[in-house]
Amino acid sequence: MPGLVGFTANAVEPTDRESSLRAMQDLLVHHAWNAKDPLCVGEGICATRVAPSALRGPAQPYEGDGVRVWLEGEWFNHTELLGTGGDVLGDAEALGRLYLTDDSLNFLPRVDGIYSAVIHDSKQMRLHLVTDRYGLAPLYWTRRRGGLVWASEFKAMLGLSGWTPRIDHSALDEFLGHWYIMADHTWFEDVRALPPGTLMTVDLQTHRQETTRYWSFHAITPVDGRLSETELADELGRRLIESVRERCRTEHGERMGLTLSGGLDSRAILAAAPDHVRPLCCVTFGAPGCRDIRYARQAAALRHDEHHCLDLGADRWLESRFPGVWWSEGQNSLMHMHALAHWPHMKQLFDVNLNGFLGDAIGGGSYMGNPSYTETWGFQNRGGRWMRSGLRMTDAYIHQRMPFFDNDFVDLALSIPPAMRRGSYVYCRALLQAFPLYFRSIPWQKTGLRITTSRLRNRLHETYRHFMRVAGARLIPAGRRRIDFVNYAAMIREEPAWRTISEILRDREAVYPEFVAREKVYQQLDLHASGLDRSKVLLHFLTLEIWLRQVFQGKYRPETTPCAGL
Repeated sequence: MPGLVGFTANAVEPTDRESSLRAMQDLLVHHAWNAKDPLCVGEGICATRVAPSALRGPAQPYEGDGVRVWLEGEWFNHTELLGTGGDVLGDAEALGRLYLTDDSLNFLPRVDGIYSAVIHDSKQMRLHLVTDRYGLAPLYWTRRRGGLVWASEFKAMLGLSGWTPRIDHSALDEFLGHWYIMADHTWFEDVRALPPGTLMTVDLQTHRQETTRYWSFHAITPVDGRLSETELADELGRRLIESVRERCRTEHGERMGLTLSGGLDSRAILAAAPDHVRPLCCVTFGAPGCRDIRYARQAAALRHDEHHCLDLGADRWLESRFPGVWWSEGQNSLMHMHALAHWPHMKQLFDVNLNGFLGDAIGGGSYMGNPSYTETWGFQNRGGRWMRSGLRMTDAYIHQRMPFFDNDFVDLALSIPPAMRRGSYVYCRALLQAFPLYFRSIPWQKTGLRITTSRLRNRLHETYRHFMRVAGARLIPAGRRRIDFVNYAAMIREEPAWRTISEILRDREAVYPEFVAREKVYQQLDLHASGLDRSKVLLHFLTLEIWLRQVFQGKYRPETTPCAGL
């Protein structure tokens, strides 16, 4: 979550450069364990970084032969990229050394990692901004006074001297209509997200800017048709095992953890975890006795790992999530911050979390065949912009690693013919062949059945479950329905949550009426009070109001203990 900030010198008045850079850096500091790198304030560019606790490493920038590099995130294939001389002090140095041998940056598609970077070449008077292949370590930018400003979190722009934020109405429409902000939009006008797999180059003499996509999902070619289903499944399982192994860096003293659900993806990571990672600290969220907890407990027991169950219901749950609005930059609804209250406790258990992020989409093809969007659109928007914003929020506590976004795994998984990917067909086969102990007997939380169950029985079971959901919604009182996760409809009606929501949204000094009619919000409050479930839309409106107050009034921002410098 901490990351990079900076600007070309012409973007800020000379007298304001150091103070603006420091203010931008401060806005990326969220906890005392974050560390500030020194400020680099020069004639060409001004830049710095905030380092997280788990990936602190050496201070940046890396400097060599007129080149300076700042990098947020991490790489996993130094040796492949650098050869036998792959021993480096950090990822910024790896990027710097590669750039010095190939300043065209043709090596970027081969980098396996989640990262963003800034390269300043003082000899050629060029500045390069880079995002990883999948855009999962965001980098935002804007033009100002003929110069360029960048930041890993777009709210860092608030630190620029004389800069006034203006809400982008297209982003507002997306947030209210589609529940999240899409494409390269941000909450602020003229501030954009650098797309995935993108290289932006600025000529510091002419100030010309050129942006190119160096990689996209379209670069993946179909797999050789001569491979059998068994061979594809075997190779997919092997690549997942290798990916998890590369992301378990216990030799660096990291304590590894896993958010383990009753689903397939996190269980696959558990099964693939190397033997030397014992015990792997597993954490499962949910109501006592729910499927997630039951199936996760069975899986963790197979490796004799630690297993902690955390109930998502909590006293004063609402106010404890307000900092999450700031950390997720208003992109993640209060409704989707289930585990936020538990992250301080989890930080005491482990430093790095192995996360099954989008494993169902990469391996199982869950974004395929949706009439509302293409698969590529789903990766970039639903996954990269919305779901990733939730993980960025938890990065404030624990670093997240995502084994399903290993280049070799992605390249193979997405090259498999659609008919074999659809419905997790080859993915399930790979799990059964690679990890039979974990998947033959323990059911899948999504269906309550084992993945060895026939497709016909699965369809019949899904029809039955759909009927029971509809019947339950009509016949069973809300207070008596089984809840496996969180009953927001009931939690919102309880005090003090209902009073807090009502007071904030009915406040005569509220900010949201500049963008949304009061009557529309009041109507949702009244409908929920009458017994209808309007929890999703109410928490969405509340998220908007909290975010607007954080931006324009400085209210509800989390307190930050001063951090140390590197």
